[in-house]
Amino acid sequence: MVLARRTLEILKSVEDPARAAEIAIDVLLDEGRGQGGLILLDWKGRTAFAHSTPFMPVGTRSPAGAVIPF
Repeated sequence: MVLARRTLEILKSVEDPARAAEIAIDVLLDEGRGQGGLILLDWKGRTAFAHSTPFMPVGTRSPAGAVIPF
């Protein structure tokens, strides 16, 4: 399964990066039978992430350098 490509297809239909990331991870679990995660940035600059493993830390910073908590 090509998770990145599948996620982009999902994003086109739901237009919400957070929801697209969640759906893509569900597909990974159902079809790929694996664990993983992804960080998504859409064309509007909105970010999202989802994962099915506790071994994927995620963090962001604003352009001014401030840490943005999830």
